[in-house]
Amino acid sequence: MDIFLLFSCDMWKSKDSMSLIMATKSEPKLKKEVRRQIKMGCMRCSLECIKDVDTDYIDRNLSLGYIMTVKDGERIWGGLK
Repeated sequence: MDIFLLFSCDMWKSKDSMSLIMATKSEPKLKKEVRRQIKMGCMRCSLECIKDVDTDYIDRNLSLGYIMTVKDGERIWGGLK
């Protein structure tokens, strides 16, 4: 099962700037939080609507945020991939 990790970060998505916002197994919860972050001005997205698109596509169009997908029990070196 996939686990989605949402991070805030700089516009270059550099690992040392990343701060974990949430971890969830629910894609709808992840998208809801991304929309909330955009509404608050903490993140930006070039997409009109993120409801019906893949999380990788959202991540590629997300600024000041990063979405990582991991498997249950997957080890992440140095805290991040």
